[in-house]
Amino acid sequence: MAYTPINLGSVADDLRGDRLRTAGQKLNSNFAEVYASHPREIVTSSRTYYVSTSGNDSNTGLTVGSPFLTIQKAVQVATESLVVYAGLTITIQLADGTYTLTAPINLGTRWGNTPSPRNLVFNGNATTPANVVVTSSTVSLFQVYSGFITIQNMELRCTFSSGACVMAERSGRAEI
Repeated sequence: MAYTPINLGSVADDLRGDRLRTAGQKLNSNFAEVYASHPREIVTSSRTYYVSTSGNDSNTGLTVGSPFLTIQKAVQVATESLVVYAGLTITIQLADGTYTLTAPINLGTRWGNTPSPRNLVFNGNATTPANVVVTSSTVSLFQVYSGFITIQNMELRCTFSSGACVMAERSGRAEI
């Protein structure tokens, strides 16, 4: 299938362009092609992805029994493969353990050209937050350029000499 332009005519309302139904069919066809080439799952209810130090990034992350290994993989799935309706939450549930980051968790970009979630929650152990540790000695842990995140029930340990554990700028917002 190829892109099909809509004939708009040469001037407004000259009745030489496509009729409304034909134009709508072309729009539907064009969007179907775009969605087919970049498939994203439409999420209609809140969802949880599980991460464990004994997980595997080839797992689905959808159950405690098949968790991802890295936080980065869970974020990638949440931001690159889903369409999340407003008002829904994607939770990344971290099992007890220490997660050492070698690169920051980036949500959006400085230039705003990558997808970011509207409401993403990073949750650890509500009973014993010290059992879940996210650490780095070289980089910021979370960089939020757009979207809204909540980080709860865990310890953040940053041992580098400059920077911040959590950085939010532009239209990003982090709640810790």
